[in-house]
Amino acid sequence: MGKIEIDNSKNELKEKIEIARLTEQQKKMWKEVIQKMSSQDVLLIIEILKNNPQALVFLTENLEEKMDAIKSKDKMKWEKIIEKEKSFIETQ
Repeated sequence: MGKIEIDNSKNELKEKIEIARLTEQQKKMWKEVIQKMSSQDVLLIIEILKNNPQALVFLTENLEEKMDAIKSKDKMKWEKIIEKEKSFIETQ
């Protein structure tokens, strides 16, 4: 995947985030995270949102929980988040 395609995919995801019913803080969080994401992860999220636009709520909460677990260095919390995430992905 070329740089232009990656940029286009990231822009597509940013546009979906911008029009979503998220707080400004959540949108800002997503914009920062998208810049660091691999093209494969960006494409996966775009595909999930095409099939289930409401998944953005779960993904946003999941991302916020992960950030909180990292800040608190809570390994048990992190493992619970990962298990919940795996279950979600399996249903998509």
